Amino acid sequence: MYRYFLLIISIVVGISCTNKYAKMAKKGSIAEKDSAAVYFFNKKNYETAMPILEELLGVYRGTARYQKILYFYAYCKYGMHDYLTAAFYFEEFTKQFPSSEYTEDCQFMIANCYRAMSADYILDQSETQKAIENFEFFIEQYPMSPRVEKAETYIKELREKLMIKAFEQANLYYKIGYYKSAVVAFKNFISDYPGSLYREEAAYKMIKSSLEYAKQSIETKQAERYQTTLDLYQKFVERYPTSKYLKDAENCYSEAQKNLERIKKNLQ
Repeated sequence: MYRYFLLIISIVVGISCTNKYAKMAKKGSIAEKDSAAVYFFNKKNYETAMPILEELLGVYRGTARYQKILYFYAYCKYGMHDYLTAAFYFEEFTKQFPSSEYTEDCQFMIANCYRAMSADYILDQSETQKAIENFEFFIEQYPMSPRVEKAETYIKELREKLMIKAFEQANLYYKIGYYKSAVVAFKNFISDYPGSLYREEAAYKMIKSSLEYAKQSIETKQAERYQTTLDLYQKFVERYPTSKYLKDAENCYSEAQKNLERIKKNLQ
């Protein structure tokens, strides 16, 4: 019963405080509006804090207090999931106050905003790339920061998304029969992500794409492109001698070799 009574009292006090600060926000002095903004910000009531902070930004511009209000304002935008605007204001903070105690946090939050905007891998990955670049910049600027480990973890996660995007793009070319583009895309994937779990599959599909591309080529180009298929196969066997794709790769090799021998015979 006593705990229930305390709960009722705390609710009443909370409502009373909220009403008090709401009145201060509307009709109070600058100092009272400042207190109201901080109160609502700390309560994570960002929608209420936002317009008060916007007013205070104009009032405090050119004063020492402006720095903290701008910091709160950027975090309000972040808390309201307006990540693009939040990134803008966090960056503005780092430019205007490069030596502030809050600058390190703002630099991290710029990257974190872009990470929050990073789309699923099937969509455009511009924000993903920006997030990686900003996390890398953060690590470069603050190598001793306790947030470096978290930044490195985020970079790894974001690069994984780019890796999947690159593989699926190459795979799409392969599936729809754009074999020349598939060869290039798989080659770039292997070069860019040498440690990927998809590397073996990409290497096999590059052989298959190369073979199909050679078959579609004009006669004067076929010999050269069949030879490319044979070369890709040799590299594949050397790297993956027990691959689950080995039998299919051997079939590609046999077909390419047979066609190449036929072309050479016809040229005699």
